[in-house]
Amino acid sequence: MQKISSQYPAILLAAGQSTRFGSQKLLHVLPNGVVMGVQSARHLKAVFERVIAVLSPEYVALQALLEQDTIEIVINQEAKQGMGTSLALGVLSAFEVKGWVIALGDMPFISLNTLQRVGQGLEQGAKMIAPFYQGQRGHPVGFSAAFRDKLITLQGDKGAGSIIQREQALLTQVEVEDKGVLWDIDTPGAVAELKLS
Repeated sequence: MQKISSQYPAILLAAGQSTRFGSQKLLHVLPNGVVMGVQSARHLKAVFERVIAVLSPEYVALQALLEQDTIEIVINQEAKQGMGTSLALGVLSAFEVKGWVIALGDMPFISLNTLQRVGQGLEQGAKMIAPFYQGQRGHPVGFSAAFRDKLITLQGDKGAGSIIQREQALLTQVEVEDKGVLWDIDTPGAVAELKLS
């Protein structure tokens, strides 16, 4: 598998406060023995030449684990203000590239094939691209540099969803048979439920 160029880095948003989970969910050990945040990063690392993880400053243990896997780390001092700040900071940390694939740390079950198809779509000229499973838009979402200014001004809890809604006509849909694009883990019980479904 040829990796996606460093001109299209993957940004892993891993600074959420895990309020519904009750603990740092990205340190939760999955049934395969791998920590959730590490598995999400490793999947990206297998496909993308460059992976940047945006972390909250208190996520020291997760930072150490990701650094062992040579993931670039960016610390968001404003993480408690919401996902928008992490996304903006991630894009700023790779400002001069041609595009970004935005992934979530609590979605560790996305297949490598799906990640590859989203990255390749960006390389081939998509303005904005996302996987769809049975008609539902999933993650990760790719953005070309045409969206740089909009992405770096995101704030608070508003992620890129507002941009996608406004620019729907520019969205390339990648149809996948990959439930992982919809599986975000918000509670400890969700891990078991996902493995059974």
